[in-house]
Formats: sequence, C-alpha cells, structure tokens
Amino acid sequence: MDRKKDEAKKGLGSYKGGALLSGGLLIVLILLNDQLYSNVMNLSLPVTLIVLHILIFKYLIPQKRYVAYSAFLLILVLAIYLALPALTQQEAQHKAAGRYQLGQVEATTVPTLLANSWNPFEADSAYFFTGQSPAGEQIYLLVNPENGKVVVSEPYEGFGEK
Repeated sequence: MDRKKDEAKKGLGSYKGGALLSGGLLIVLILLNDQLYSNVMNLSLPVTLIVLHILIFKYLIPQKRYVAYSAFLLILVLAIYLALPALTQQEAQHKAAGRYQLGQVEATTVPTLLANSWNPFEADSAYFFTGQSPAGEQIYLLVNPENGKVVVSEPYEGFGEK
C-alpha cells in the first residue's frame, strides 16, 4: 500500500505545486489582459513560459537549485513585463476622445497585420474607437497600444452599424 502512495507522489503529485502556481499566474494574466487591455496583449511567450514553469518547478525545486529557478522566474517576469502594452483601453480611449473631441465613444479591438516578423512582445490587435465629432460627423480611430499613435480610419466592418 505504501508503495502505491510513493509512486503517486513521484508521478502526478510532484507536478502539483508548479501546476497550482502556474494556474494561478495564468488566471491573473488572462484577467489582466481582459479587464485592462481588452485582449490586445500578446500572450504567446508568457503562456509558453508559464506552462514550462510546471516542469521547471518539478525538477529544480526538489534538487534545491534555487538560483536556476530564480533565474527562470526573472525571465518569466521580464517576458510578462515586455508583453504589456503601453496603453490600457481606458488610456487609449481618453487620448483618442480628447484629441478629436469625440462624444459618445464606442470601443472595440481589431486585429492588426504585423509589419515585422513574429515578435512575441508586439500586440496583435489595436484599439478601435468611433464617435461623433463636434461637427456631427462620425469619426473612426485606431490607437496603437504599443506607442499610442492615433490614426483616423475607415469604418471597421460590422462595427458601429445600426
């Protein structure tokens, strides 16, 4: 009977600590991306590293290789920091509405075509706003979440139509 318990501890049980930490971090990251950044944050590299954390935790912690584990955590934190867009959706909306004095602003995100090759830290979507100018005309704006550049745009298909 004790042999089965020992095998279970060595098997799936040894992944439990890393899986709990990784799962918690993944949930926080997804909520942060959804609530603050409206899902424009590129999570490809951070999610890959979070999943890899389960294995790193399993093999480095029992061997008491805390320096290597700390170095991996530093890389993970750095990847998350570099993946954060410069502007939240609220900041982008405030910037766009203030620059063009828009009233009744509606917001969404639109996918973008990446000019460079694959960059794991570049946002794969942009903020898209539509609103009424003081002259009463409908204005469509794209805001780059990486640098805050505001660009007047054409209507995005299916958005703002009534």
